[in-house]
Amino acid sequence: MKKFKWRIALSALNVMLAALMCTFGRNEYRAAHSKYPEYFYHGNLYYIPMAQLVSYCLNAPALAASNLFRNLGMKLAGPSSWFTAYWFFYVYPGYFVAVFLFWWIVGWRFDVGSVISVTHKVLKTASSVMAATLSLLLAYYGLLVLREQYVALALAISMILWGIGLSLYLIVIVIQLQRYPQTLPS
Repeated sequence: MKKFKWRIALSALNVMLAALMCTFGRNEYRAAHSKYPEYFYHGNLYYIPMAQLVSYCLNAPALAASNLFRNLGMKLAGPSSWFTAYWFFYVYPGYFVAVFLFWWIVGWRFDVGSVISVTHKVLKTASSVMAATLSLLLAYYGLLVLREQYVALALAISMILWGIGLSLYLIVIVIQLQRYPQTLPS
């Protein structure tokens, strides 16, 4: 159980926090809707409650990945599939799955530490490739969202910062690998 300490803690905590923030967001939406009913009309999804926006900003990598897989899933399975179902306030189930998986990988990096084996080298290489892809995806989505006038600016900035942060982390890994080629950093 101790081998999975950070994986379980980070994953469970962030999924519960995301669900709680989305619940608060639903309550914010209802309060705003009752106060300003003329602003809300059928199909207006441009309003993002503050609690939910904070959840999206904290979990921007998971949001970008879940949107990518939701769009691919809708193209493959059609619009009336599991990919279009909402949980809580206009939040897709794939978002919570992506939050869990993202923080599981982050926790795994902490749990493994500096233990080196062939399996860990392959997994660390695979996770580094996924992180590189995700950092590019985040920077791209952040720039796309930044150009939209109806989406919160904080979300675009968060995506760009997450993308830059992941890129810097990967640069540090590459530098460490060049200095110490026989070991992988934790």
